[in-house]
Order: sequence, then C-alpha cells, then structure tokens
Amino acid sequence: MRLRPHRLAIPANSPENQGRRQKEAMNTGQLVLITLNSPKEKFWGVMLSLTPAGVSARGVDLESLDDFAQLVKSGAAATAGVVFFPMHRVQRIEEDERNGDLPSLADQFRSKTGVDVHRLFGDPKS
Repeated sequence: MRLRPHRLAIPANSPENQGRRQKEAMNTGQLVLITLNSPKEKFWGVMLSLTPAGVSARGVDLESLDDFAQLVKSGAAATAGVVFFPMHRVQRIEEDERNGDLPSLADQFRSKTGVDVHRLFGDPKS
C-alpha cells in the first residue's frame, strides 16, 4: 500500500488563493505582447479588454516599434493605435516584464526615448 503525501488544501475563495490567481491572470491595463497568426505578427501595448470574442489593445505593431520610438524621441506627434484582434487570430498573450537580465520592452522603450510608455499608451481621456 502506497501512502500519498498529505496536501493542505487552500479553499478557492481564500484571500491567498484569490491573490495568487489575480497575479497570474491577464488584466486590463497590463502591458502585453500579443502574438497573432494569419498573418503572423506581434503587437505590443496596453490590454484594454479580453473577452471570448477577442482582445482589444492600445499600442503599436512590433515591427513599427523602432520607428515609433524615433518619433517619440524627436518630439513629433505620435499616437498609439487602438485595435481589436478576434480570438481566432490570437496565438498567445504574454505580459511585458523583465526576464532576469533581459529588460522588458517598456524598459527598452524608456531607455531609447526617455518617455514612460504608460504616458503614451494610457487612456487618452485621463
């Protein structure tokens, strides 16, 4: 007879479990990198909404990021686009965060332009 190790169950509605799930979940307002298919492309920006129909975000296509950074650095008028991607195109969504010694895209953008991307991608109404 094998004995299984006893595991302490944490109730699903406990504050500990809710906090962990909230940290692991994708939330609106997070900087994300969205990988798309048909056609393949990547989009970087702030997630505005995530629904079964798709994802809305404010940001720039990753291929245009260097050009966008140059516009911002030069002081030219640069605005981030608002887009909706249907879920059948979304391959993956990942949070834009530092990975060890590798800086996040937001960190790289700030070092190139001296501007916090939240200022550009934030809600234009605020």
